[in-house]
Amino acid sequence: MEIISTIAAPRTGSMFFQEHIKNIDGVTYNAIEFFNEWHRTHYTHINNIFIKHRTPFTESYYSFLEKFLPLENKPYSSDNLKQSFYNFEMILDAINVLEQNNYQYFFHKVVRTNWFKSADMFEKIINISDKIIILYRESILDVFISTNRAMLSHQWNNRTNDYKEKYDIEFTWDKDKFLWFSNHYMNHYKETMESLDKNKKTFSIVCYEKLIKCDNQEKRFNMIHNALGSEHQLTLPQVKKQSRAVTQIEAFSNKEQFLSEYASIDEYHKILKLI
Repeated sequence: MEIISTIAAPRTGSMFFQEHIKNIDGVTYNAIEFFNEWHRTHYTHINNIFIKHRTPFTESYYSFLEKFLPLENKPYSSDNLKQSFYNFEMILDAINVLEQNNYQYFFHKVVRTNWFKSADMFEKIINISDKIIILYRESILDVFISTNRAMLSHQWNNRTNDYKEKYDIEFTWDKDKFLWFSNHYMNHYKETMESLDKNKKTFSIVCYEKLIKCDNQEKRFNMIHNALGSEHQLTLPQVKKQSRAVTQIEAFSNKEQFLSEYASIDEYHKILKLI
């Protein structure tokens, strides 16, 4: 079975990219974000992998459920549910069940977040991957704006055509916070590339800005096929663009301060170039 992993940072369009990959029963399993922050989403994998194929739970899944089930009915904002109950063996066992049922491809994405940030976990994901796609966004300011808007509005994705105005709420520009964010963002990709080099892994790179600028479906599909391989079937994603703002300055309440301070920042902190 071929394991294809997409590695990205949060708010770089990884859900949009990953949802293009079509699930084909008995052939392709697209797990999207296997280790998702919202632990309840993992029941989908339990149902589609273990229950569907009448396979007993493995020790890794017993360990996960043993820790998670007693807390499931508690508020998600509790401190207990902010921790991750996942273990790496879960993904190996899920892949093994699918392989035993003749699946050929396993797709998933990993992003470095509060619940999945261990360098060891990323190293293990890279080691088991047969193909790796690095997805990134060139404009670090756009990632910064998107991250803050999602945190303030508690709206992390949109699957309807309904525009939710609260997502585009203004927030206060803070130069120090942006510089910290920029360093954190760039270090994520630096460490990823170093790990790929150390493990002698080949990879493809996809730039989000170039992906969304494809002016028709055929061009976008071609770009994705260039990264994944032309043998994989694609479909239209369900996730929709969240923001209607067209300029970066619209994000900030202190617009004059933003314009003055952002102009003084070195280009190194503004743009990430991987291709």
